[in-house]
Amino acid sequence: MLPPKCAAFSASPAGLAWMTRHALVTRALREIRHFDGMRAAASYFRQKADLCRELAEALASQHDPVVSKLREMADEFDDNARILERRVAREEAEEAVSSGAGNVH
Repeated sequence: MLPPKCAAFSASPAGLAWMTRHALVTRALREIRHFDGMRAAASYFRQKADLCRELAEALASQHDPVVSKLREMADEFDDNARILERRVAREEAEEAVSSGAGNVH
């Protein structure tokens, strides 16, 4: 149940506790969507890279300039995916450290 919207509630200890929990949950959901979005984009780039390579292989003349362009595009898609995957890994590691998960005592 959501708390009532009034100044008296938000100043009470229960109201502050709810607001804190709500803020933490909201932040966590935003981060999950952020990471999932980047993972989905990386997956999309990988799929497009595979498609470009398949198209390049399907062309009869491997000396056609289209083949080299498709391979270049595939490499660019892979580079984009790699960048996103590294960013997700770095941001997740930073989040784990900032949330205290990295503390080992």
